Amino acid sequence: MGERFDSGVIKDAAGIFLPATAVDESGNRIGQGGGYYDRLLDKLDADGQRPPTVAVVYDHEVLPAGTIPAQSFDKPVAEALTPNRVVRLVAAA
Repeated sequence: MGERFDSGVIKDAAGIFLPATAVDESGNRIGQGGGYYDRLLDKLDADGQRPPTVAVVYDHEVLPAGTIPAQSFDKPVAEALTPNRVVRLVAAA
């Protein structure tokens, strides 16, 4: 296991690319279920240091708004990147 860094190491990043299995047009994302990225984004939000967030998915994995249910701990993403387009999402975070 490598060295662990504080979330502040990415405060100056131009953006964060997040893996996803799907994202809806409200900005809700389905990941792999570990909550790692949601915890990171929560910490960055609390510190006021969150750069733009982009979920990386295939075109058919961009779903209509409200399709993916969100829990209170889920953090929305601002955009989706697919092989063919960039989609600005409603709940831009």
